[in-house]
Amino acid sequence: MQGLCVRYLQPTELKVLIDACLDWLQPIIALAVSTGMRRSEIVGLRWMDVDLLHDRIMIPQTKNGEGWIVYLNKLAQSAIASLPFNENTNPTDKLFRDITPERVSVAFRRTCRAVGIVDFRFHDLRHTAASWL
Repeated sequence: MQGLCVRYLQPTELKVLIDACLDWLQPIIALAVSTGMRRSEIVGLRWMDVDLLHDRIMIPQTKNGEGWIVYLNKLAQSAIASLPFNENTNPTDKLFRDITPERVSVAFRRTCRAVGIVDFRFHDLRHTAASWL
């Protein structure tokens, strides 16, 4: 039986992908590739989970039931800074309002196909993050 190959992006592929995707998807991809966060963790982020003073995100509960702290590099900081935030924003508001995990996957797949990136899923951005570390 043949083993599965772990796929990750090269920096040039990431640039092409981010440049080609819809505006709302760009910060989601940037967060995924720079933090290793899961799609559901990113889509579920609330402003109260973000600590820009200390450049980190507090994930209260992960898929395995535990919380973790995610430290933000420059790409992740830029992604968050690009999001709308004003005096009317509630701390419990999501960073990515009205965006579902399924919507992310569909848009991501379409963008990958459009730019010729094959055999790559959104989850593989976690592998990219780990490989780049």
